[in-house]
Amino acid sequence: MFVRHLNHETRNPPPSFNPPPAASRAGEINRSPERGRYANEWRQAVPPPRGLLQRLRHILRRTSLSFLGGLQPVPEKNFLRLLYCHYVFDDQVKAFEQILQVLKGIGDFVNTDTCVDMLEGNREIKGRFFHLSFDDGFRNIVTNAVPVLRKYGIPAILFVPTSWAGADWQGAKRFCLEKTGYSGVVEMARWEELKRLTGSGMEVGSHTKNHLHWADLSQDPDLLWEEVAGSKHLLEKQLGRECKYLAWPFGAPVDGNPLFWESVHKAGYRACFGACRGSVQPQQTCKYAIPRHHFEPQWPLSHIRFFASGHMEGGQQGLTSLPGDLEEETTPTPSTAP
Repeated sequence: MFVRHLNHETRNPPPSFNPPPAASRAGEINRSPERGRYANEWRQAVPPPRGLLQRLRHILRRTSLSFLGGLQPVPEKNFLRLLYCHYVFDDQVKAFEQILQVLKGIGDFVNTDTCVDMLEGNREIKGRFFHLSFDDGFRNIVTNAVPVLRKYGIPAILFVPTSWAGADWQGAKRFCLEKTGYSGVVEMARWEELKRLTGSGMEVGSHTKNHLHWADLSQDPDLLWEEVAGSKHLLEKQLGRECKYLAWPFGAPVDGNPLFWESVHKAGYRACFGACRGSVQPQQTCKYAIPRHHFEPQWPLSHIRFFASGHMEGGQQGLTSLPGDLEEETTPTPSTAP
């Protein structure tokens, strides 16, 4: 992670890291050494709404969020809010920078250690704070997002599915088209790039090994353990640093069963991040199911501002306790939520 402190969030930039250049100009599709084609624009990889019902839902959602976001509600005085996205394509760099500018106008960014310290109640949330993460381990985060993050001194963590890191075009095709539902093939980050990232201030965490639905693994504890602990071990071996954090694929509450919590806890992770919207309450929100607000760079700024201001949380705090004996071992203060 970028080395930052609450009282001088933008004064100490991390050591220099020069990411590799974007593979091609925006509007082109990069041809890999394996003679496949990588998507460089978001429309080449992100499928549009399909079917009449999905299109109508999409229109209604955009209309509602545009209206509500245009009201520019004032966020509360003190908060910790977690945000995440998946990609920053070549044609999204300017939009991504605008998003960061808007968010920095609302609050400051903290690294993952500070975020979890706040959640555990070890550091007071006195002010407005964001935590930023990226899922899926795409290379365009290295080439396009990291330079903008460095420009503004913003820390972030990239969650990587370790079996797909450094994948060739055929591997990336399988990950994007079969595992995650993209409509184009997006290049995966390479191990040497991830290692340089960790040496320059960014953090790399686990997104498991194969990006599977954990609910489907509830009857296979050995495979679940390999997804959780195996990815941690590989990241530590490849990067030479402790892997303390994990974001589980798809992040659905249905994945939160006792076997899941036990595996994450026993593997030695400090915290785990989900993909459901919700508020973070110190000493109440379970640090193994931390809620995050999803956005993507092509979304209208008013929509992202709306979520960043704490709306659509619906009073949800995520899980407030762990099952069984894990509660006493992992939560410093018992939950007071009903």
